[in-house]
Amino acid sequence: MAREVAMTSPLWAEAMVIVLKAYEQSGYFRWFASGDLQSLGDLLKICYVAEHTPRIKHWLPTHEVEILAEFKRGGFNYPPNLIVRLSGDMIDKKPSPGLSKRLGVLRSSVSRVAWNCEAPQNEETKCMSCRKCWHKSVSILTYKYH
Repeated sequence: MAREVAMTSPLWAEAMVIVLKAYEQSGYFRWFASGDLQSLGDLLKICYVAEHTPRIKHWLPTHEVEILAEFKRGGFNYPPNLIVRLSGDMIDKKPSPGLSKRLGVLRSSVSRVAWNCEAPQNEETKCMSCRKCWHKSVSILTYKYH
């Protein structure tokens, strides 16, 4: 019988490393398809998982400015295979480039008018071969409002 291991468990990060190494075939992993960081501890655990799965590119979208600021104040660094994107809080309003630069993260937003996410053009609005969200060269990603 499978058991869930909560993120608050001391075994969570090690369990995630084992699971990702065993099952992640694409080489790409998105954190929080629904939900968000709850604490600096969550972010540190995600960094641990990314550090221990170097062949996987990780993408973490988040609204949690204070947790990102706490991470920065603590002198922590993101692993090179982890892309953190600060999500805009309002439709058609991008997060401040100055804020994201100070926090050491990239940006994302949602728009009714213009977007550079390719998923809406693909079958069932899936990423398919697009991997923009995981690339540092894309400083801001805008998703179609739906």
